[in-house]
Amino acid sequence: MKKLSEIIESIKPEQTLNFKEATIGSLRYLAEDARHDTLFCFVDEFLKYGRWLEGKTQQEEVAAKQVAAFLTDTPVETIDCPQLIVKDPVKSMAAAARCIEDHPDKKMEIIGVTGTNGKTTTAHLISGLLNSTGIESACLGTIGIYGKSGKKKESIYTTPLSPELYATLGELAAEGIKTTAMEISSHSLKLDRVHGLDVDAAIFTNLTRDHLDFHETVEDYCASKEKLFTMLKSTGIAAINFDDEYGKKFAKISNGNVITYGMEDGCDVAALDASYFPDSTTFTLKYKDKSVKIKTRLTGKFNIYNILASAAVCIGRGMDPESLVAGIEAFKSVPGRMEVLRLPGGVTAIVDYAHTPDALENVLTTIRETAKQRIITVFGCGGDRDRGKRPIMGKTACSLSDICIVTADNPRTENPGQILSDILTGIERKDPIVELDREKAIYKALEISNEGDIVLVAGKGHEDYQIIGTEKFHFSDQEVLLCSKSMD
Repeated sequence: MKKLSEIIESIKPEQTLNFKEATIGSLRYLAEDARHDTLFCFVDEFLKYGRWLEGKTQQEEVAAKQVAAFLTDTPVETIDCPQLIVKDPVKSMAAAARCIEDHPDKKMEIIGVTGTNGKTTTAHLISGLLNSTGIESACLGTIGIYGKSGKKKESIYTTPLSPELYATLGELAAEGIKTTAMEISSHSLKLDRVHGLDVDAAIFTNLTRDHLDFHETVEDYCASKEKLFTMLKSTGIAAINFDDEYGKKFAKISNGNVITYGMEDGCDVAALDASYFPDSTTFTLKYKDKSVKIKTRLTGKFNIYNILASAAVCIGRGMDPESLVAGIEAFKSVPGRMEVLRLPGGVTAIVDYAHTPDALENVLTTIRETAKQRIITVFGCGGDRDRGKRPIMGKTACSLSDICIVTADNPRTENPGQILSDILTGIERKDPIVELDREKAIYKALEISNEGDIVLVAGKGHEDYQIIGTEKFHFSDQEVLLCSKSMD
């Protein structure tokens, strides 16, 4: 808890109206969450299910709850409680949240991971590597929040809004966590959810088409991710994928000490002599005059990049490459990321979160390199999201699979049939099977599969739900695949 005067001192509002000292026990931006001890922030935000929140529309409801104080960009004449008038409510909310939680990002090392693909695996790898060397580490992002004792809770957003973000960091600091690796999304950067965050290291994984429903242009998408590298401390570490065309740009604008990684010898941290197998990958990790052999249970070229990103940060922190080998080789796949399920009849199922053209191509290319029989792909595209990627993903899925089954993903408020129609416009050959019901589509894939075939179910990965309209229903690709009914 903080006194209102302490928060005022921290955020330095342009004006304070009706000041009266109060104890602030919570920071809120949704009227239904407001309490008597709340500093309520009138902010405009992009919430789950694509809902755009206009903070001022909640004035009447919040006023009736008699909260402790308000944070707003314009005075509210009908309210007589303390009002903090600020220029930018979102940035000021972040500063206030940081103050209330006693600046937890100063009590631990923050490693931010941004990019289109690979954020989740990379963040978990970093946490795993540091824990394996005795550094108590945590991880937060798309699949949840993980502390010393494992998973603490689910995540609503890849990167939480600032009140939840700083509250989470505060909890982790209280547990004794010394380093937190966190996914930092383009949404959170553009919307200033991480404004003021003390970033010790930043990783750029890659940049391909995604989220153009929100950013509208690739240039805006890229500019949002760039912000993380300008937030970086001057003494921090910037680990940059130098094989990605955008990586060279990020290296030029970044604060901190740049360390590059890639599959070429010219990078600071490089992977050489890679070999790919159905259940593993081997390569030589090279840094300066040191080379170490790596055998990982993670498969595919894209996972080598995830390992390199993690290793680059650890090496940039002063760790010896040899100290990382055991942690890399012990690391298992992240739930929903190339997750392998062995099914009756000699069929292998793979569940992956691939929901962008690049990610889907990477996964299918990896599977194709070691597949002995057919690849049967089940996939769809999310509703209320970038429509332009749908035909691209349709073309990719059908061209790299032997059989393609197009189905629903999270249709949200869109007509599922229209989403499928968008996907089908990109398919030029190999007539796909169309089945709107995702459960039936997976059953169909298993029904037509033979011994040695690989069934890829892509798009939802770790998710154990399906969003139809604005409702969330329980649904798990893994559960459907493993259900005995599916093998009848």
